[in-house]
Amino acid sequence: MHKYLSKFEEFLFWLILSVLVFVLLYQKFPFIELPRMVVSVRLEDFLILFTVLSFSFYIFFSGKWKDLIKNRIFQAAVLFWLVGIVSSYSAISLIQTVSFSAVVFHFLRRVELLILVFLGMTIPINKRRFTLFLLTLFISLFIVNFYAVGQLYFHFPSISTINTELSKGKIVYLVPGQRVNSTFAGHYDLAVFLVMMMLLLVSFVVYLLPFVRKDKIKFFVFLLLIFALGLSFYVFMLTAARLSFIALFLGVVFLLLLLNKKKLILFSVLIFLAILAYPSQLRDRFLLTIKVNISKEWISFSAVNKEQEKRSQLNIPTLPSSGKRLDVGENLPADVVPGEPVNIAEVAVYRSFEIRTKVEWPRAWRAFLRNPFLGSGYSSVELATDNDFLRLLAEVGILGFFTFVILIYLIFKRLFYFWKKSSGFLRYYISAVIALFFAFIINSFLIDVFEASKIASLLWLLLGVTFGYLDYNFRAVKRI
Repeated sequence: MHKYLSKFEEFLFWLILSVLVFVLLYQKFPFIELPRMVVSVRLEDFLILFTVLSFSFYIFFSGKWKDLIKNRIFQAAVLFWLVGIVSSYSAISLIQTVSFSAVVFHFLRRVELLILVFLGMTIPINKRRFTLFLLTLFISLFIVNFYAVGQLYFHFPSISTINTELSKGKIVYLVPGQRVNSTFAGHYDLAVFLVMMMLLLVSFVVYLLPFVRKDKIKFFVFLLLIFALGLSFYVFMLTAARLSFIALFLGVVFLLLLLNKKKLILFSVLIFLAILAYPSQLRDRFLLTIKVNISKEWISFSAVNKEQEKRSQLNIPTLPSSGKRLDVGENLPADVVPGEPVNIAEVAVYRSFEIRTKVEWPRAWRAFLRNPFLGSGYSSVELATDNDFLRLLAEVGILGFFTFVILIYLIFKRLFYFWKKSSGFLRYYISAVIALFFAFIINSFLIDVFEASKIASLLWLLLGVTFGYLDYNFRAVKRI
C-alpha cells in the first residue's frame, strides 16, 4: 500500500506543477460562457477540479485527513467558507440581493482558489520536488516576460478582461502607449505577479553574493538570476503600475530587514529614487497622480451642449500616460464630461481614482450596510471593487472579514515560526515568501488581487508548497 501511495504522491506533485504552468501561461480564454454573467468557466477550472478530486482521494485513503483537520490554517479556511455559505443563503433568501446561480458560482470560485494552498501541504515536498517547483516557476517567469516583450515589439496577441467585451476572449493587439499584460488578464495582474517573483529573485541574489567569487556554478546561477531580475523589472516598468511599484519597494525593504541587511536598504532606496527620476510612463503617472488627485491642478472641460453633459466616463480602456495639453472643446476624447481634465493622460489618472472613490467603494459600502454581519453575498458588488478588504465587508460582512483576517494572521504566524527556526538558504527563501505575501496584501488595498484567478492561484500554490517543504524538512531534521 505504501508503494502505491508513494507513486500516487508523485503523480499529485506533477499535477501541482501542471496547474502552476497552466494558470500562468494559458491565456484567459472562456471555455463555457455563463448566462447573465461576465465571468466564464475556463479550462483551468477543470484541471483544478481534477487535481482537487485526486487529492481528496489521496487524503481519504492515506489517512492524511486526520492531520489536515487539525491544521489551524485549514480550520480557518473552513470557517471562512462556512461564513460564505451562510452569507450566500442570507443574500439569496432573506435580503434577496443576488441570484442563486451568480452567488454559487462566485462562492465556488473563491473555494477553488483558496483550496490550492492545501495541495502542497498534503503531500511530502522533499528537496527534489521543491527544487522542481522553483525551477518550473522561474521558467514560467521567463516565458511570461518574453511574451510581454513580444506584445510590445513583435505584435503578440493580448487577451484581457478589462471590460465586458474583451472578457469574452477577444484577441487584441497593443498600440503604442498601451501597457503590456503578457499572459495575464490585465497589466495590474502582471505587475503583482512580477512583484512576487522579483522579491524571490532579490532574496536569492543577496544569498549568493558571498559565494560568487568562490564557486563557478553559483556565479553562473547568480548571473542568471540577475538577468531574470533585470528582465522582470523592465517588463514591470512597462506595466506602469503605481501601487505595485510601492508594494515592491516596501517588500524589498521588509525583505532586507528580515535578512538583517540594513546597509542594502539605503542602496535600495537610492535605486528606487533613481528609477522614479528616470523618464517613463511610471514616473509620468506618479506625477499626474500628485497633480490631478492630490493638488487638483488641471484645466477642466466645460460642456457646450446637453449631449456633452450626459457623457459617461466609466468603463474606458487604459489610455497612454503621456499627452499634450488640449484646448477646451477641441479634439477631446469622445466621453469626457464636464469637470474632467482636458488632457487625455490626466483623464486616465483622474478616472482611475474617481471610479474607485465615487463608484466602486461607495457601492461596496452600501452593500455592507444592507447586512453588516453577513454582507450582501458574493457577486453583490459586481466585478470590481479595487479593495479586497472592502469587498470582503460588502460580500460576507464583518464575520467573513474577520475570519479571512484570522486566516492571513495564521499564515504569517506559521511562516515566522519556520523563519525563526531556519538558517542559510531556507531563511532567505522564507523571508522572500513573507515579503511577497506582505506586498500582495499591500496591493489588495487598491486591487482585487485575492479574486484575480491567476495571481491568487499562484499565491496559494506557492504558500502550500512552501509549508509542505518546511514541514517535511523540519520533520527530517527532528528524525536526525
